[in-house]
Amino acid sequence: LGSLSAIAQGYFSLHFPINDKSSKTGCSQLFEACLNSADLTEASLRGADLRRASINVANLTNADLRGARFHNTSFYKANLIGANLSGTDLGGCDFWEANLTGANLEGSSLRCTNFRNTIMPDGTIRNS
Repeated sequence: LGSLSAIAQGYFSLHFPINDKSSKTGCSQLFEACLNSADLTEASLRGADLRRASINVANLTNADLRGARFHNTSFYKANLIGANLSGTDLGGCDFWEANLTGANLEGSSLRCTNFRNTIMPDGTIRNS
């Protein structure tokens, strides 16, 4: 059993189990979590349920987010440089002004996802 600790703005820490074998899904349940400004650099949130979460202005550089559920999550101005988002549900997410440089989005659901002023994986800025 591993764990993840994140320091958000230096005021408090968030601590939650990752891959908890006692749960049916074997992954973190963070539905509607508020992780604004959290430093999640190189965090492993594989398969986590982060639907409707707020992850604004957070640092997810090189995070392993494979298979996570982010439906309707806000990533406003989040840093996802090099993050692995392959196979994730990103439907309805808001990546307004986020940085996805080098991120892996292969096989992810992108239906109704907002990429306004977002730096895309190839380094281009998308304005839609």
